[in-house]
Amino acid sequence: MNLGRTFVAGAIAVLIPLAAGAAGGQSQASDDAPGPFVKKDADQALQAFASQIEDNYLFPNLGKKYAELLRRKAAAGEYSTFRTDRDFTRAVEADLNAVQPDLHLHIIAPSVPRRGVVGTAASPTGTCPNAGAQIERSIGRFGWLAPGIAYVEFCAFRESPEDRVALRSFLDRHSKARVLIVDNRNNNGGGFAESDLLFSRLFDRDVGLLELDIRKSVDAEMPFPFADGIHWKRLSPKGSWSRYLWYAHPRGAKLQMRRAKVYVLTSRWTESAGEGTTLALKVAGRALVIGERTQGAGHLAPTMNLPGKYRGQVPIGRVYDPRTGIGFEGNGVSPNVKVPAADALSAALKLTHVNVRRAEQSWSRLPTLQK
Repeated sequence: MNLGRTFVAGAIAVLIPLAAGAAGGQSQASDDAPGPFVKKDADQALQAFASQIEDNYLFPNLGKKYAELLRRKAAAGEYSTFRTDRDFTRAVEADLNAVQPDLHLHIIAPSVPRRGVVGTAASPTGTCPNAGAQIERSIGRFGWLAPGIAYVEFCAFRESPEDRVALRSFLDRHSKARVLIVDNRNNNGGGFAESDLLFSRLFDRDVGLLELDIRKSVDAEMPFPFADGIHWKRLSPKGSWSRYLWYAHPRGAKLQMRRAKVYVLTSRWTESAGEGTTLALKVAGRALVIGERTQGAGHLAPTMNLPGKYRGQVPIGRVYDPRTGIGFEGNGVSPNVKVPAADALSAALKLTHVNVRRAEQSWSRLPTLQK
């Protein structure tokens, strides 16, 4: 998950990021040409990045290791000569991942455009943009697959007003569905608004879902912006952590969908906020997850401006199952029913006892909000 904040400016843009900056583990994916490597700019960006990691990374000891490694390699001249700005950032990220992988720890080259949420999916299913392409709308395909069987494909959670309106309209029009299929196979992540709206229709009471830990020092400087007491409630701090609980909060008159069976489709490209929503529904017992283990991008990472027009993402928090204390960073979310991603929709449809072939034909004709 990515918090679209900017450390330097102190502004909160939001999220996962994934809303500002790069998406998930594909920070350098872009159809645009790379830029030249300018050593002075890269040196300044690297030093600032190392300081931000040391000061703000969610695990202080690991943050110190990351920072020391970058400074040591820089002093030894190992970041002095590259052909392009992206060759430099790829080398830096490779060194960081050699210490410990983190799918939201990135330094982003100046030549990578600020495109909002960018696609990383490679799954052959659905209508979501592939790696490097900008995701213009949260929803892909949507509609009825068969009588009583509703379907919605998420490409991201962009949190834009138009996307919230579109999702609310879908939920209203399909409120009497006996089955809802949520296709997260190409969900690249984003913010929390779409998830909160979805949860409001699937639960009949307030239900605690997942917990979030944020470094207390960072939370004091940039308070978690979603702690409205409705969707996120502040818990007692623990050690160096501020803690929050994510809630499902029912609202509105159309609550028929709270009785619907819910199937969530996943793939190894499902990431970040897409994983968080999947895990929340799974641990609450509100959905059956069908498909593949997800990518494992379970940290919250604000975007920051660095010298030389570089940008960075530094994880400051983690989302996890409060029953076990285990998050999905590095682990992903495991499905209840394991099948190849390409077969996940068919597997879900078989559980609904409809004509699978006809339902899949309906799926191929559904409208999409993607261009």
